[in-house]
Amino acid sequence: IIPGETVESVVDHVKRAVNDDEVQISIINGTDPSAYSLTDCEAYDRIRYAASATFPDAIVSPYLMLACSDSRHWCDISDKVYRFSPMSLSKEERASIHGNNERIPLETVSVAVEFYIRLIKNC
Repeated sequence: IIPGETVESVVDHVKRAVNDDEVQISIINGTDPSAYSLTDCEAYDRIRYAASATFPDAIVSPYLMLACSDSRHWCDISDKVYRFSPMSLSKEERASIHGNNERIPLETVSVAVEFYIRLIKNC
């Protein structure tokens, strides 16, 4: 569900699109999307700095995360929750996340640690 929509608004949209009272539509499980975090602020600037310094060839840009992450729980205590992983992973490595034989190369972990050190020192 995209930001600005809710489970209820999606159900309403589906009901209008189906337009058939004989079709029953019900919610089995649903969660409203997390609020998005601003990018014109110091918090995002710190992430952008650490990312640019760690990955000089990368373009740092916000995006819409499609997965449901544990970060949604932090939204109750902060309006600046960034879903970011400082790891350059291959398609195969990304496909193994939460699967059998999940693994990350040590060099990738080492670079992620460099990112977090930069981020923490910049705070």
